[in-house]
Amino acid sequence: QIATSGETGLALAAQNPPNLILLDVMMPEMDGFEVCRRLKADPRLKHIPVVFVTAAHDESSEMAGLALGAADYITKPVNVPIARQRIHNLLAHDEVLNRLAKVASRVPGVLYEFRQHPDGSACFPYASDAICAMYGNRITPADIREDASPVFALIHPDDLSDLSRSIEQSARQLTLWNHEYRIRCDNGTVRWLHGNAMPEPQADGAVLWHGFISDITERKQAEESMRLAASVFSNSREGIMITRTDGTIVDVNDAFTQITGYGR
Repeated sequence: QIATSGETGLALAAQNPPNLILLDVMMPEMDGFEVCRRLKADPRLKHIPVVFVTAAHDESSEMAGLALGAADYITKPVNVPIARQRIHNLLAHDEVLNRLAKVASRVPGVLYEFRQHPDGSACFPYASDAICAMYGNRITPADIREDASPVFALIHPDDLSDLSRSIEQSARQLTLWNHEYRIRCDNGTVRWLHGNAMPEPQADGAVLWHGFISDITERKQAEESMRLAASVFSNSREGIMITRTDGTIVDVNDAFTQITGYGR
């Protein structure tokens, strides 16, 4: 697709999103910088690689284009073989990213990066889309990209201090973070989550974790049911005997030994 103005280009991209956009800076009515800004502000189009191909070869223009999120900046006159190779490399890289995104969307849990800054503030630079369902559609990856507080606001208050201590210990010792905690849902229910991540120190003094969060609510409920059953087994005044199908006795409770006189 070819467009000779920014408005037309944006409309074409919205109708049929391309794999890559070549963009000039000098265009009628709307310059390339504004087009790039609008592309990156549109959730449907922001992931499309943008390459500026322009005669504006001054350093400030190149910096402006890259700061807006452009993947590359090629100045005219264009060396066609080199430009073709650079575009090929971008498309190959984008294909890899798409595959990784597809893998992340199929994993039964949340893949994420968690960054804690030296001043104590934190954010999630990356979180897979599964975080929406895990947190009851109360959080999206965009909500926490700059500020992690929406996630911490959902953590059960009884678990918050232990969670914070475990993160601080992992950051201090640069050891695996491995923790179970609860979150509160809108309907009043509580869900159990398990997170683990490996920390990596950053040049600016921050710590970046790469990790995974899974929902372990069903496992916790099963463990609680087993605990209750074990409590009934141990404390019942009635004699209880557990056997295999062939009649072999697996276990008996204390009441059984008292009633029958047989030891366990």
